[in-house]
Amino acid sequence: CDSADTWRPVLTELARAGVAAIAVDLPGSGEASALRSGAMLPQLDVFTAAVVQDQSALGGVVLVGNSLGGTVALRAAQNPSLPLSGVASIAAPGLSDSWLVRGVARNPLTRLATSLPVPVPRFLVRGIAEQVVPRLLYADAKQAAAEHVARFVELFPDFKATGERLEQAARLIAELDDAYELERITLPLLVVACGRDRLVNADAGRRLHSLVPHSRLLVREDWGHCPQLDDPHGLAEALHYFAGSALGERPPAGRRNTRAGLVSGAAG
Repeated sequence: CDSADTWRPVLTELARAGVAAIAVDLPGSGEASALRSGAMLPQLDVFTAAVVQDQSALGGVVLVGNSLGGTVALRAAQNPSLPLSGVASIAAPGLSDSWLVRGVARNPLTRLATSLPVPVPRFLVRGIAEQVVPRLLYADAKQAAAEHVARFVELFPDFKATGERLEQAARLIAELDDAYELERITLPLLVVACGRDRLVNADAGRRLHSLVPHSRLLVREDWGHCPQLDDPHGLAEALHYFAGSALGERPPAGRRNTRAGLVSGAAG
């Protein structure tokens, strides 16, 4: 549910390397429009397809996503009609999730919110969020950048909003049961697994790699759930290398292939 600002450090690194790249707010995240009622993943698929089609007019497109963005990227890779040259999926949920994610699926906080006799003070919710957010997103909470943490904390201004966010997350986790048709992926795929990820186990990346045999697997034991925050330089370097390789392997038919264009979605 974060904004594309998560990717600013990586965009800066890619710009220095001469790589054209953009980051977008997914529907329901950042400053994008809210998701409509009903299933969420199909709505994200439509949005992603529109972004890819738009950017493909400028050259080959490599789609990058982290967390929910990683799921959306994988689903785009399953669609042979999209003019994609490659996909990088980072810590996509639904393949091997931590007990925290499985706990959200049961959503105990929403039930608790309806049973409490008095409202939980806003300052208490924010105080807890300020402690929890860095530990969930970063490999080392002590290295968390204040501006990124503050932006995440704003997503949980009070107990009611927190419950609504978790309820939405629980609905999304239920959709992940039928999210993937990995045998349909034929284009270049980079799977990134993070050893210090407290939300999506690194085993998820290893499993994804085994289910898509032609994929490439990058395991970084020192990265957390959002490596674009932990190590912008390292992630940008990996994406730069993969994009150049993917564009060389499979340029979209009829498209100019003059540059590596990366599109990344916000962290989920």
